[in-house]
Amino acid sequence: MAARIVRKVEYLEAMPLFGAEMPEYADESIRELFEHPFRILYRAEGADVQIIALVHAARTLSRTPPG
Repeated sequence: MAARIVRKVEYLEAMPLFGAEMPEYADESIRELFEHPFRILYRAEGADVQIIALVHAARTLSRTPPG
Protein backbone atom coordinates (compact mmCIF):
# COMPACT_ATOMS: atom_id res chain seq x y z
CA MET A 1 0.00 0.00 0.00
CA ALA A 2 2.77 2.45 0.91
CA ALA A 3 4.56 1.83 -2.40
CA ARG A 4 1.32 2.51 -4.33
CA ILE A 5 0.82 5.80 -2.47
CA VAL A 6 4.43 6.86 -3.13
CA ARG A 7 4.10 6.05 -6.84
CA LYS A 8 0.91 8.11 -7.05
CA VAL A 9 2.52 11.08 -5.30
CA GLU A 10 5.56 10.91 -7.60
CA TYR A 11 3.30 12.02 -10.48
CA LEU A 12 3.11 15.40 -8.78
CA GLU A 13 6.79 16.14 -9.41
CA ALA A 14 6.11 16.54 -13.13
CA MET A 15 2.42 17.47 -12.93
CA PRO A 16 1.54 19.32 -9.70
CA LEU A 17 -2.05 19.93 -10.87
CA PHE A 18 -2.60 16.23 -11.64
CA GLY A 19 -5.09 15.82 -8.78
CA ALA A 20 -8.63 17.14 -8.65
CA GLU A 21 -9.67 20.30 -6.85
CA MET A 22 -11.43 19.46 -3.62
CA PRO A 23 -15.14 20.29 -3.51
CA GLU A 24 -14.98 20.50 0.31
CA TYR A 25 -12.69 23.54 0.31
CA ALA A 26 -12.92 26.82 -1.60
CA ASP A 27 -9.17 26.90 -2.22
CA GLU A 28 -7.88 26.07 -5.70
CA SER A 29 -4.43 25.21 -4.34
CA ILE A 30 -5.77 22.28 -2.28
CA ARG A 31 -6.14 19.17 -4.42
CA GLU A 32 -6.46 15.43 -3.96
CA LEU A 33 -5.39 12.13 -5.42
CA PHE A 34 -7.12 8.82 -4.75
CA GLU A 35 -5.31 5.59 -4.00
CA HIS A 36 -8.07 3.33 -2.73
CA PRO A 37 -8.96 3.39 0.11
CA PHE A 38 -7.14 6.67 0.76
CA ARG A 39 -7.40 10.30 -0.30
CA ILE A 40 -4.05 12.07 -0.58
CA LEU A 41 -4.60 15.77 0.12
CA TYR A 42 -1.96 18.21 -1.04
CA ARG A 43 -1.37 21.89 -1.65
CA ALA A 44 0.06 22.91 -5.05
CA GLU A 45 1.52 26.38 -5.43
CA GLY A 46 3.38 26.71 -8.71
CA ALA A 47 5.86 23.86 -8.90
CA ASP A 48 5.83 23.41 -5.10
CA VAL A 49 3.75 20.56 -3.69
CA GLN A 50 3.12 19.89 -0.01
CA ILE A 51 1.33 16.73 1.14
CA ILE A 52 -1.03 17.90 3.88
CA ALA A 53 -2.95 14.73 4.78
CA LEU A 54 -3.55 11.08 4.04
CA VAL A 55 -7.17 10.31 4.93
CA HIS A 56 -9.20 7.12 4.67
CA ALA A 57 -11.89 7.74 2.06
CA ALA A 58 -14.66 6.70 4.47
CA ARG A 59 -13.82 9.53 6.89
CA THR A 60 -15.58 12.87 6.81
CA LEU A 61 -13.18 15.78 6.33
CA SER A 62 -13.07 18.73 8.69
CA ARG A 63 -14.52 22.06 7.53
CA THR A 64 -11.09 23.67 7.58
CA PRO A 65 -8.33 22.24 5.42
CA PRO A 66 -5.52 20.40 7.21
CA GLY A 67 -2.06 21.92 7.38
